[in-house]
Amino acid sequence: MARSRPVEDVEQPESGEAPVQEPERVQEVERGSVDRDSVDPDVVARRAYQRFEERGRQHGADQDDWFTAERELREEQERARGR
Repeated sequence: MARSRPVEDVEQPESGEAPVQEPERVQEVERGSVDRDSVDPDVVARRAYQRFEERGRQHGADQDDWFTAERELREEQERARGR
């Protein structure tokens, strides 16, 4: 795991330059800890776009399309697992 460095160890810019910014820390995920009920966002996006096209490509319901697609895909996963 990466260790944070004290501020003194961070390279300081020369006068007149923008300050150096440390990248945000990303929380590490342990191997095998992926939520089994999660749905691949790419698959959700394709299903939501399909709904958009089925509605005649009318804008304004993108969130409804996304959440409906996500729900449908989760339900399909549950049926496939026999829940």
